[in-house]
Amino acid sequence: MSVPMNKTDPRVIRTRRLIQDAFVFLSKEKDFDTITVRDITERATINRATFYAHYSDKYVLIESIISDSFMTFVSKRVSPQPMATEETMRSLILSVLDYCDSLCNSCKSGYKSFGPIAQIKVKELLQNIIITLLTNKVSSTDNEKLSIYLLATMISCSICGAIYSLRKKYPLTVPCNFTEEILHFIMAGGYGERCQDIKN
Repeated sequence: MSVPMNKTDPRVIRTRRLIQDAFVFLSKEKDFDTITVRDITERATINRATFYAHYSDKYVLIESIISDSFMTFVSKRVSPQPMATEETMRSLILSVLDYCDSLCNSCKSGYKSFGPIAQIKVKELLQNIIITLLTNKVSSTDNEKLSIYLLATMISCSICGAIYSLRKKYPLTVPCNFTEEILHFIMAGGYGERCQDIKN
């Protein structure tokens, strides 16, 4: 029986960083679909057993990289204990846009193979953030939880879908007022109403 890995161990952190850095380096030269575990281990100067001790495959690795990277962008714009406000939502939209720009600039293939995976993961992370924002500190009923879940799903899908479509059509520039247009759409719907409920 294997011993659970201590993710706070400096050696574990260092090895994971080696693996992630190797993948990021390779993604600048090759499409995601053509990158193999062997490529990653050779670049990171580790053996395959070490790789699999940390990640079950390259898809788990890429999800970990996406999560860390996206949440870094979020932390730059959103306070550690955010409130459900219009300004917080604006910051989240800008965080997704920042991350997409970073992805577009760092990967050889842009959104061809890496983008769809990133979009799914970022949508999931964004959805969880919005659920946390909209969940009152007092216990909610099952119906309220379902309502919040559905609202967070629609908002995260709208933001990610709009931004990723934008980056395909306009890879270098952002149309004027794009962020504000998305924000207006969201605030006019259930999110704006929920913010008012929380204030009251």
